[in-house]
Amino acid sequence: MIAKGNQITLYLARGAFRPSASGLSTQFDDPPLSVRRVVDVSLCHAEGGVTGEVLLQILETRLDNVAFRMGFTLSRAAARQLVRHRHFTVNGRVVDIPSYAVRPGDMVGVREGSRQVPSIVQAVEKAKSRSQAPDWLSFDADSFSGRLLQKPSRDGVSLPVQEQLIVELYSK
Repeated sequence: MIAKGNQITLYLARGAFRPSASGLSTQFDDPPLSVRRVVDVSLCHAEGGVTGEVLLQILETRLDNVAFRMGFTLSRAAARQLVRHRHFTVNGRVVDIPSYAVRPGDMVGVREGSRQVPSIVQAVEKAKSRSQAPDWLSFDADSFSGRLLQKPSRDGVSLPVQEQLIVELYSK
């Protein structure tokens, strides 16, 4: 992890070494984009608000998480797979990127041809009996669609996580 100004660069690779003439070198300047992830801390300042809360809002408004929270799937892993398999639409357009950022007012739905997929039908039936969508989402089980009403607040997110500890870890 290397901190540069308001950015924290995390290197996610098999090993933090690259071959060199004298053995393995632990120093590297700029790894390829495929092995690094840039977390832009200044994004939270641009969004306005507490960094930890903004981080949770970004995570909660991902398409795979919104599909899970609405009740289209029984797990986040299943939601991610179904998004990748092009079963969901956002504002009438097919989206196959699980990390797609759903914005307030966006309509998320299941494609017409995907409404008979057994896992989706089972999850929607379970969601009907549960009928507890978070207050920042609206869900209509009959039309296989829902809407993101607003960005979630910290109180609207029921995750047992201390986001401040995560922010402190990555800000070192």
